[in-house]
Amino acid sequence: MLRSLAYLGSAAAVVALPIAGLLERGQPLRSSAIAAGVASAAALFALVSLRLHRPAERGPWRLIALAFAVLGTGVAARWVYVVHGGHSLPFSSRSLAAAIAYPILGIALFTFTRRRTAGRDWAGVIDATLITIGAAVASWTFIMARIWDVSPSLTLGSAVALAHPAATVVLFALAVRFIVTGGHGGRAYVLLAVGSTLLIAADAIDSLGTIRGWFTPGTVLDSFGLVGIALVGLAALDSSMTRLTESVDDPDHRVSRRGLALLAVAAPVAPALVAARALGTVTPTTIIAVAAAVAVGALVIARSVALVSGYERALRLEHLLRDGAPRLVVARTREEIAAVTTELATALVGGGREAFVDFNLGVSPPTDVKDVLVVGGGETGSWLRGEYRQAGVLGRVGSAHTLVFPIVVKDRAAGILRVAARRSPSAALRDALLTLTAQVSAALEGADRADDILERRSEARFRSLVQNSKDLIAVIEPDLTIRFITPSARSMLGFGPNELVGTRLDTLLHPEELEQTTALVREQAKAGGSAEFEFRLMQKDGEWRTVEGAIANLLDDISVRGLVLTAHDVTDRRLLETELARQAFHDSLTGLPNRALFSDRVTHALDRVGRTTRSVAVLFIDVDDFKTVNDSLGHSMGDELLVAVGGRLRGCLRAADTGARLGGDEFGVLLEDVGGVGAAIEVAERILDALRRPVVLTDTELLVRASIGIVVGRSGQTSGELLRNADVAMYKGKRQGGNCFEVFEPAMHAAALARLELKADLERALANNEFHLVYQPIVELGDGSISGLEALLRWTHPTRGAISPVEFIPLAEETGLIPEIGHWVLERACEQAVVWQATIPAGSRLSISVNLAGRQLQSAGLIGEVTEVINRTGIDPHDLMLEITESTLMDEVELVVTRLAELKRLGVRIAVDDFGTGFSSLSYLQRFPVDVLKIAKEFVDEIATEQRDARLVEAVIKIAGSLDLRTVAEGIELQEQCDRLRELGCMLGQGYLFARPMLPEAVPDLLHRPLQSVA
Repeated sequence: MLRSLAYLGSAAAVVALPIAGLLERGQPLRSSAIAAGVASAAALFALVSLRLHRPAERGPWRLIALAFAVLGTGVAARWVYVVHGGHSLPFSSRSLAAAIAYPILGIALFTFTRRRTAGRDWAGVIDATLITIGAAVASWTFIMARIWDVSPSLTLGSAVALAHPAATVVLFALAVRFIVTGGHGGRAYVLLAVGSTLLIAADAIDSLGTIRGWFTPGTVLDSFGLVGIALVGLAALDSSMTRLTESVDDPDHRVSRRGLALLAVAAPVAPALVAARALGTVTPTTIIAVAAAVAVGALVIARSVALVSGYERALRLEHLLRDGAPRLVVARTREEIAAVTTELATALVGGGREAFVDFNLGVSPPTDVKDVLVVGGGETGSWLRGEYRQAGVLGRVGSAHTLVFPIVVKDRAAGILRVAARRSPSAALRDALLTLTAQVSAALEGADRADDILERRSEARFRSLVQNSKDLIAVIEPDLTIRFITPSARSMLGFGPNELVGTRLDTLLHPEELEQTTALVREQAKAGGSAEFEFRLMQKDGEWRTVEGAIANLLDDISVRGLVLTAHDVTDRRLLETELARQAFHDSLTGLPNRALFSDRVTHALDRVGRTTRSVAVLFIDVDDFKTVNDSLGHSMGDELLVAVGGRLRGCLRAADTGARLGGDEFGVLLEDVGGVGAAIEVAERILDALRRPVVLTDTELLVRASIGIVVGRSGQTSGELLRNADVAMYKGKRQGGNCFEVFEPAMHAAALARLELKADLERALANNEFHLVYQPIVELGDGSISGLEALLRWTHPTRGAISPVEFIPLAEETGLIPEIGHWVLERACEQAVVWQATIPAGSRLSISVNLAGRQLQSAGLIGEVTEVINRTGIDPHDLMLEITESTLMDEVELVVTRLAELKRLGVRIAVDDFGTGFSSLSYLQRFPVDVLKIAKEFVDEIATEQRDARLVEAVIKIAGSLDLRTVAEGIELQEQCDRLRELGCMLGQGYLFARPMLPEAVPDLLHRPLQSVA
């Protein structure tokens, strides 16, 4: 922004200066002030530009600032001594300032010139010297000689007066050198040249007018000097000023038209001055001498101009040819060469308006031309001249406007270049066009050579590719005889090329594809074109390779004359595709079909049901307790078990049946064309019998049980529907204990849907406060007192009413809600127990028992949850008993032992619920930190009548006593059962004999009234 404002302000000052000078005529004070101000401003501009534009060399601009400062000082001195002080100087202060400032300004211009002319530019020096001599002669004749005539004795004033025009001549010489050199470019160069010229011209006019007496200071002519100074300052402010000091690697020393014009003006100066001097004494000799000098000078200038013009035209032609030659070299085709040639020839003759250019790669000479000049020798040139002479259109050198150049390649005509110009072409143009035709001939020859090389390389490359290709390429006759075959036949088929040449292709074809393939080959031999197909070829060892082949009819190609067969070996790819397809539809562990293939086969079997009277059945098989095997023996042993099950399943089926592994420990069987459900039941029984035999896995013998669901399909059903129904039937059998089969009935589907609905309702039950707790007392069998209460969970469904725990507890475990529900039970039971202990005297030492699910016991956050409940409710940890089923103890034994030990450290007690119904042995009890064994109801029911049950309960009680464990008998309903348990030494009991589970509101009455006597 600052640069733009400074530049605009300076430009405005340049426009205003002549006006200001005219307005202030006759006012020495103001006129001097304006002159001093302009010079000072120009000096300031030169210094400011150094900071604004930062040129590479600052010296010349500092010299310009110094020169204008000197000029401004001279004007100021005149004002101080003459105008303001009334004194007169012994010399002109303006002349002294100019004598000092002009050489300094000239040195600055010389510095610019030296930066732009690397090396010695003698031509420029001579041109500038010639021009300066003329100016110096004029200055001496009209100015300096007159000063000397007025004051022949050398005084200070006359010396200063002579120094002024001398300094002007020096500035003129260096300014001419600066202008003639050229090559600067930019606005700063123009402003500096114009400003220097105006300053010198104004100074010369001022000096000449002052001596002659016709110049008056303050006129328009006087203002030109101020404009010149301002223009130089404006040049300093322009951004292009940095280019004036940039060095040029290859300066142009040619004589420019601008230099010629200056020479033409300077040459006749001396003769003109002689003529002017001789006007007073005119004689014939003087007139002849002056006229001769002027004529000779004019002729020399004219000749110089002609030479320079011819040189420039020749140089332009040379540049065009030099720039166009690379384009001809890189042209690849004859069409590209013709296009480039036409463009270059048109440029050489000066464009389409100056001449018509036609480039023809044919050899027939055009006859629709006149005044023809054939340029070029040789047989082709002589032949063309004869053709045009015979046609009567042959012209002469210097008068012909049409030039014809023959293009010769390897001594034969390859084309014609014709140029029809508006005027007779010069010798230089003819030579340039002849040079162009020579370049075109070389380019055409190079293109032909490149084509030959490329063709040979292509043939060699093709031969190498064919010989080294892994694909088999053969040329066969229409009768299937092999005429040529590539060496790749050895690597693909084991045969050498010599073993196959002369044999017939059909001897290598697979019998299953022989007829189809031979027919296709013969059809191509007749119809032509090409075809692709897949077939098998026999190897030398008798094996077969699958190939993708293509056959092309090249019978009409003289270089082939046969059917070309190309074959690519795809055997490995086809085997891989087959294996991937097998893996996609088969189980990688057992090798049986997977769910996707099984579903597809069930779909196809159902489609066939409607067309026959036979049925289709699906069996859904699930291995019972497979998770126990995985957890106890490891997953590798579980995989071995699945492989064994798959093998036995395969042995129970017919070839038409399908056995599959559907995922995990689930298997499926598809029975097609069965008589009905009876046949399916027979297969299910056969499978169960096969699985009952012990399975030996790495020295471990296992007994395998399975649950099977059976469904018979009908037309219109889908595979998904059939699998779902078989799955429903299987789960019914598993809920009944497993190791059995169940036949699907429509009611099962309804029950399954209801179970799904119940699962969904269960997820909302906790949030909707549909759960509540009931409590059943645990009684001391010795005195009948209440030892504690067991908290039991109940669910009241908003539409179905009370839901049995036997029904919804397994659902809670399946859905993963059991930890959240268990925490709710623990929290509510502890809160209620604390309330009873605080409000009922009889319940001060009342304990509370809460069931703990297996998933809760395995949770890492269980200890934190129990601790948080104890701390929040304030219950004594000893009054809290956590009950765990026996089967839970055997699930991840080490983890259970660790978790129980952590619970014991909290102070809570541990009870084993339903003891005797699981898989543990009594020896495991010493590993688990438990306090109470709860004897299952199954052993209590017949204890009063069955001695076997009594002895079993007695053994459990004795072992518990030896381990300091208390025993609780569950499900006591009869007094006889209670009496017998007390006799056997059982300490605690629980059952309907004492009280049914009750709501929390009924517990206080129970604690206040005595229970039924147990004595």
